[in-house]
Amino acid sequence: RHKGTEKSTVKLIFVLFQRFTETQARAIIQKDHISISKRLFIVNCLLFVEHMPTYAKNKFAYHDYEILDTLEAGLVLTGRETKAIRTGTVRLKGSYVSLRGDEAWLVNAHIPRYKYAGIALEYDPEQPRKLLLKRKEIAYLEGKSHEKGLTIVPLSVYSNGRHIKLSIGVAKGKKLHDKRRTKKERDIQKDVMRDLKGSM
Repeated sequence: RHKGTEKSTVKLIFVLFQRFTETQARAIIQKDHISISKRLFIVNCLLFVEHMPTYAKNKFAYHDYEILDTLEAGLVLTGRETKAIRTGTVRLKGSYVSLRGDEAWLVNAHIPRYKYAGIALEYDPEQPRKLLLKRKEIAYLEGKSHEKGLTIVPLSVYSNGRHIKLSIGVAKGKKLHDKRRTKKERDIQKDVMRDLKGSM
């Protein structure tokens, strides 16, 4: 029974973060009509995600774009690339998602050569890497990419169990006043999280 409850809780956590972006989830806990039990559950979800190994985060994406929706994608990697990522040396700055027919690719992400790999053939640390998504997810991203003002951006690289995952965002460019508001909201959310953690 305990294992079943644990699995259900984990499932609910991932449903929450597929439905809401991190910023939206954090904002929810500030709403007055949210019950204490639901508020604490969301806080626990946030704490759970914060302790999942995250190897890279695209801070520029969160600063320059409003993230409207997120998807989780697998990555086609070599064993050495996976080991390199787990050392925390992957970088997403300047990377983007390219949609080619019924395939999606992560382009310009920097995954350096694994330092314990020894002598190896030529290696391009920024070579395109195929993303593992369902056809309907690719079709969804394709449709969004053609909507005015929207783009698809890589958000973070993290591990989900034994697998390396990429969080992808459907994003809309921010105006200057939006960026200022985002910074103010982020500061408020940090204060709220600090207070809630202190009260638990």
